[in-house]
Amino acid sequence: MMNLNIKRLERTTAVLLLTLASATPAMAQSDQDTADADGSGSADAAKVRVPGSNAGAVRAPDVIALAEWNTDDLYASGVSVDHILDDVAVYGETGEEIGSVENIVFDRSGEIRSVIAEVGGFWDLFDTHVNVPWDEVQFTTDRITVPVNEDNLPDYGMFKPSYLAAREASSETRVVDDDLRTGPVAFRATDLIGDFARVEDGDVYSDYGYINDLVIDDGRLAAVVVSPEDGYGVRRPYAYPYYGYGYAPGSSYYDMPYGRDEATTAAQNEEQRSATQ
Repeated sequence: MMNLNIKRLERTTAVLLLTLASATPAMAQSDQDTADADGSGSADAAKVRVPGSNAGAVRAPDVIALAEWNTDDLYASGVSVDHILDDVAVYGETGEEIGSVENIVFDRSGEIRSVIAEVGGFWDLFDTHVNVPWDEVQFTTDRITVPVNEDNLPDYGMFKPSYLAAREASSETRVVDDDLRTGPVAFRATDLIGDFARVEDGDVYSDYGYINDLVIDDGRLAAVVVSPEDGYGVRRPYAYPYYGYGYAPGSSYYDMPYGRDEATTAAQNEEQRSATQ
């Protein structure tokens, strides 16, 4: 995979506020999992208990300490998913442009499973969506090449993989990518972009920021780019390592295995370092 500069890691305040205002409300939590900081059991969307008796101190063995996390290496070889969705065209094997990237499908560990593309329009067909396995995709700095043509189009049907299916819809509704759902083993890039990120705050999770991009590297989801909310003293987005465990695709929150001080300090240190370069 060729190197590609990360683009649009910073969102304007206006766009961020508009997106936050229109975001889906948090999904309801069970009484067992939802409690306020004093343990009374009352619902509080900003403070939901970390699973476990002392989960604030529990770390999975593969959690990277942010003091050891090198974003320079990440940005040198990583690719912005936001850039792929907005700017990278899809080409056929003969070199003609045939469509655009609509989504990327990951399994829960972060491995890329497939690319969803909208293709056609000039094949005597209406535009249609295809699902192309990642191992059949060729990626360069400005294009994605797929082995899809008019003859083999049925081989890349959207609903052939078991991890993608159509949502129930009326007969008048045309099924497009936004009408898809993923199973328990997979999720789409757009399921995670737009979520709210939370960090550990003692034995509860607290609201931290907004996910506005993802970074993929070597065929897997490497980082989640978060813009911390006002009040944390962080003015720029920061790319935190992606962890598959604990994330429920389709929920309104992405919970990171870091305390608020560790998460904030890492972002502030990168800002200071960038300012001196």
